[in-house]
Amino acid sequence: MKRKILFFVLIAIFSCKKTPTVGTVNTVVGSRFVNLDSIQKTNSDKIEAAGADVNKLLVSTSDSLLWIPEDKHLEHRIFGYEKPSTASRKLVLISCFTGDVENNPFALPLGAYYTLDDHHKLKYQKSEQGFIKTKLILNGKECTDVYFEKKWIEFEE
Repeated sequence: MKRKILFFVLIAIFSCKKTPTVGTVNTVVGSRFVNLDSIQKTNSDKIEAAGADVNKLLVSTSDSLLWIPEDKHLEHRIFGYEKPSTASRKLVLISCFTGDVENNPFALPLGAYYTLDDHHKLKYQKSEQGFIKTKLILNGKECTDVYFEKKWIEFEE
């Protein structure tokens, strides 16, 4: 009898193998299962549909710090990169979408944020190859360089 039970337990365990899904990136965030491809497509489509009606990072002329205006009618989704190339590693995301920010589902090394604040600052360094180079400042300490596409940046007048 014990052998029969053991046999059925082993069959159950080995027959429940997870089959990989090709072309889909999934992750578990908290206690939820999240399809990252779905989040990426949905939120990218929203920004694309908004056209020119999006928030951009503004560079302050007084201290060179970047900030994002809070406007509930305009959306934003801005990635920061390790190098001046969208093919380089994504480091940080500033987005108005909860799916992008909550629990950092894309596991970006510098995190995902709704906005910039006193604890998370970016300081403009220079323009470079269609990007701007910034210095990330976390809790008052300069950390690392982060590049943003120029199309997401405006300079205060």
